[in-house]
Amino acid sequence: MLMRMNIRQAADYLNLPVQTLQRWIAQGFLPAPAGASLAPSFEKDWLTNWAKSKNLSVGAGAKESVPKATPARSLVQALERGGVFTDVQGDTVDEALAQAAVLSPVPRDHLTEFTRQLLDRERLCSTGQGKGVAIPHARRPIEDTGVEASITTCFLNTPLDFKAIDGKPVSTLFLLISPSVDVHLHLLSRLAFCLRDNSFVDFLSKKPLPVDLLAMAGEFEAKVAEAGL
Repeated sequence: MLMRMNIRQAADYLNLPVQTLQRWIAQGFLPAPAGASLAPSFEKDWLTNWAKSKNLSVGAGAKESVPKATPARSLVQALERGGVFTDVQGDTVDEALAQAAVLSPVPRDHLTEFTRQLLDRERLCSTGQGKGVAIPHARRPIEDTGVEASITTCFLNTPLDFKAIDGKPVSTLFLLISPSVDVHLHLLSRLAFCLRDNSFVDFLSKKPLPVDLLAMAGEFEAKVAEAGL
């Protein structure tokens, strides 16, 4: 007999917030059964195969309640949690960062303080990495909010001068949110590995679709694993 999961059980099984699955369904990234968009249910075997195709980890099985969130160390999962957005508006660095914060999974009641920390960090030292990419982040981890690690990808409508070391304007933001310093450094090293490869940077310049970005990130993360890094 096929086992079916409601959306809360599916989120538990994938170790993801329910809100993330709801957003993926709305974006078409996670196909919902026909006619079941308001109360979708998923066959366990289908969901397992879909998760594996997206390089997502799965739990041992659906549970009765949602477990306490644990920090994800997977680059692909962090990118999926954060979402991928194209033509993000902003005529200045501050405006672009504020818009990226709004698009991120940061709880609305923490958004004002998080945005302030994000802008303060940028004024302290540019997060421009060169090659048209910046990795903005707050100076301190986001703790005690239930937020797991995420990377919100923003392809800017207008490239901006982040005072990067190579002088190139930034067109891609990876807004990194971490619950701990350890997770922050881990994900930062994964991003740095990707950005060292010019083929990945060229890929970003094409403003890829979310599914394509996640697939590419999954390939690079697999390379890191194979290298034992």
